[in-house]
Amino acid sequence: LRFAAFSAQCAGLAARSRGDEGEARAALAAACDLAREAGADRMVALSHANLADVQPDRSSRERHLHAARALFVALGDRLHVVRIDLARARHEGDGAALLAAGLEAEGLGDHEGAAAAFLARAALALRGGGAAARRELDRAWRSLARCDVATLVEGALALEATLRDGEARLVLEQGATRVTLIDGAGADDPLGAPPASAAIRLRDGDRARTVDLSRRRALPGVLAGLAAAGPGRSLTVSELFEAGWPGERATPSSAAARVYAAVRTLRTLGLARAIVTTPTGYRLADRLRVEVRG
Repeated sequence: LRFAAFSAQCAGLAARSRGDEGEARAALAAACDLAREAGADRMVALSHANLADVQPDRSSRERHLHAARALFVALGDRLHVVRIDLARARHEGDGAALLAAGLEAEGLGDHEGAAAAFLARAALALRGGGAAARRELDRAWRSLARCDVATLVEGALALEATLRDGEARLVLEQGATRVTLIDGAGADDPLGAPPASAAIRLRDGDRARTVDLSRRRALPGVLAGLAAAGPGRSLTVSELFEAGWPGERATPSSAAARVYAAVRTLRTLGLARAIVTTPTGYRLADRLRVEVRG
């Protein structure tokens, strides 16, 4: 039963990663029931926490968050109690509660949770715009850098480019091959080679920031595969797995989970408008022009 619950949990998370919330709810609900039958309280709590993220309404989300929090309290798991408080604050857009959860997470040594709280505060500030947003972003970046959570640092850097009106231009360099993705609405603008061997450079007006992909070995390959296919042509999950993990073997479900996670991460890092989901897989948006220089 525990293994079946774990498998259902993985299936639900994979469905959530690819944006299929209906399938995610069904799989995670099954995981919750199986874990309860197996007497695995921690897995039940985690299932409720994950279910909260895919609920269509506030009351259902709050019901799952309450159930998860009560179980973590009973288990004496303060770290996950704070994570639940953070999730609730993020859903409610409560900046003060996010700050409290972030500071408590820091005190518990949960650097990833603290970074998530500060990044959520930055996102809230950006919605309001103005100098306050800039100050909040600067604070979030400093906090993220102190936490040393590379994924969320990159997410914070990408946030500025994706949540503003300015057009983002992207450059990927992998080995001797340079792939340039330029928004069709803008004119050519050579940005030069990024400082890392694999990076996305996000440009907004006269500002440019680079998101380092050198520690993420699969992402450059996935993005290069999409770029090589060109706008309009969709790549299947199998083709993207081969592009990101060349020569590796994996079960179809494992390969799909890796690809879904990679695409979700690339979108978070600034490619949300550039990667389009299709009935057969993924492709680059039609507005993008692709140049490949070897």
